[in-house]
Amino acid sequence: MRGTISAIFVNAVGLPINFAVQILIARLLGVSQFGNYTYVLSWVNIIVLFSTLGMDSASRRYVAAYAAHGDWGALRGFMMQTSKLSALSGLFAGLMMTIMVLEISPLMSSALSKTFFMAAVLIPVWSLSNLRVSTLRGLKQIAAARAPEFILRPMLLAGLLWIAASLMPDNVDAPIAMFCHILASLLAFGLLSLYVHKALPKSFFDTHPKFHTQEWLRVALSLMLVSGFYVVLNQVDAVMIGLLSSVEEVGKYSAALKIAGLVLFGFNAVQLIAGPLLSEYYVSRSKDDLQKIASQISLLCGVLAVPAILVVIPLGRFILGWFGVEFESAYFCLVILAVAQVVEILIGPASPLLIMSGKERVVLRVLTISFCIN
Repeated sequence: MRGTISAIFVNAVGLPINFAVQILIARLLGVSQFGNYTYVLSWVNIIVLFSTLGMDSASRRYVAAYAAHGDWGALRGFMMQTSKLSALSGLFAGLMMTIMVLEISPLMSSALSKTFFMAAVLIPVWSLSNLRVSTLRGLKQIAAARAPEFILRPMLLAGLLWIAASLMPDNVDAPIAMFCHILASLLAFGLLSLYVHKALPKSFFDTHPKFHTQEWLRVALSLMLVSGFYVVLNQVDAVMIGLLSSVEEVGKYSAALKIAGLVLFGFNAVQLIAGPLLSEYYVSRSKDDLQKIASQISLLCGVLAVPAILVVIPLGRFILGWFGVEFESAYFCLVILAVAQVVEILIGPASPLLIMSGKERVVLRVLTISFCIN
């Protein structure tokens, strides 16, 4: 329960910081450049999912299980292999994106193509950062897993953008914002790596690594399909809007989505600790405790969602105005997204419970149906 409290605390601090930074970016860039920035990040999120090969999802299962049994050799081997594979695939994915953007750059605006080129650097950085976050979550270092990316990175991004705006008051655009994002992400990754090193016991470094690469890859690739549907379902809307409409509409939609995300504040905080706990109880075969913790998670998530929805819908248009007057037209979209978030919360931790108990294929079938409907 202490892990949940620390996660909620980090979210409580990080949420307003992230929200304020998004408002800052939107106001500095304007709706068009903000659309470029968020559109490219949507693509990066999808590519990073596949570049990690599902290793970040597998980490939440294996790190918690190996640590619970004190199998430090297997944990060391797992971390070595996943880091190597994710780094190589991330570099390859970044290179492929660069080549593809070079081919289609005549069809894009100059600012959009430059933003894509910048974002290619983010792919390996985010791939490895996601691994570090999952490792810390598996070790139950919830605050350490969340703080660098949820607090430090947006604060660094805001500081770098403020410096850029001071030096070039009329020239801050999406490529510059992406460059600042890269620098902030590199620093956050360094801190995550330091936290992982400190969280591991001395016996971890003294033992010889054990490798079960075939098993790890089999499970990771299966989990990647599950995670892939989640990421695609969360990002494909912005991508499709950019392809079918304009980047300006992507910017408006992104602002509405970020406001609607406030409803998930408590849900996301609780989910940070839910995965490793469910995995640990499943490994120990404590089904009564597993049922108890799942019920507690559902109740807590529902209670925390009530005040958020009571604020977001009545004040939605006013809050959209903080991003800029052009964003207020996205209010109806905001209402739909907020209601969708409530539905997700009411379902409870069904997906992580199934994944951590080894029934990811059930989740995959459900997500496949959802994706087809979408």
